[in-house]
Amino acid sequence: MAKCEICSSSDIKNLFKKDNYTYQQCRKCGLIRIYPQPSAKYLDGIYNGAYYENWGPSEAFFSEMKKKIFNRLLDMLPFKNVQNKRFLDIGAATGLMMETARYRGFDVFGIEAALYGADIIKEKFGKDKIFNCYFDNTFKQKYPIENKFDVIVMSDLFEHLQNPGIMLDLISELLNAGGYIIIAFPDTSSLSCKILGKHWPHFISEHLFSYSNRNICELLKKHSFDIISVKPQTKYLTMQYTKCWFEARTTPLDKLLLKLINLFPKFTLNYPIPVRIGQTAVIARKKL
Repeated sequence: MAKCEICSSSDIKNLFKKDNYTYQQCRKCGLIRIYPQPSAKYLDGIYNGAYYENWGPSEAFFSEMKKKIFNRLLDMLPFKNVQNKRFLDIGAATGLMMETARYRGFDVFGIEAALYGADIIKEKFGKDKIFNCYFDNTFKQKYPIENKFDVIVMSDLFEHLQNPGIMLDLISELLNAGGYIIIAFPDTSSLSCKILGKHWPHFISEHLFSYSNRNICELLKKHSFDIISVKPQTKYLTMQYTKCWFEARTTPLDKLLLKLINLFPKFTLNYPIPVRIGQTAVIARKKL
């Protein structure tokens, strides 16, 4: 059995099984992982299938909601003047984070594995602004980057990465000295995770690792980042978006919540509601 990816402990226990996968937990730092991980072929089928269809029938369906979330994340940055600062969104989806950052004045770029999302970004920003690939240890060979970035953001992406420590080292290489990284992630120390246990909606097969606010900070420090701030993340969700999400799920809890959503009047379905559903955001700075 492989050692813990954060603290290198061998004291790891089987926590539960879900969807034919075994979830393990490190007794020392609390990291939860799927072990063994799903195959690359299986994951590729998820990301290049109808991955974004769960968000809604069109971007207009969820863009306002997503941009509210992203603006809250970018408010964590200390910059007063962002002109000419280079910004990279890893897991850029259809480019809404990039749009939000560009509006503030950043020179924006994105990495997106799904061809569907990458094509939309290409139409919005131009082909030189999008890297259509997985963010893994082959990225530098595929896309040699001459100019480094001032900000790198991963919103709901870090838990998908297969080798978190190696990826943080790569991010460090892509950042200027003193550059910032923002990670927004599902937090296993949240109340919702503690209450729902294995039925927590974020325990899904493409989430290879599940972090707490404590152990993700431990990992960042281990890879030469200084923690600036850690705070619960406020999400903005519409009932319509939530309905689409639960329609793609099959657990009894998902079906129950879908029935509850269907009780809401139609005129309420597209109003963005601020909620806290177990997400945390951390901002860290690369050591000078």
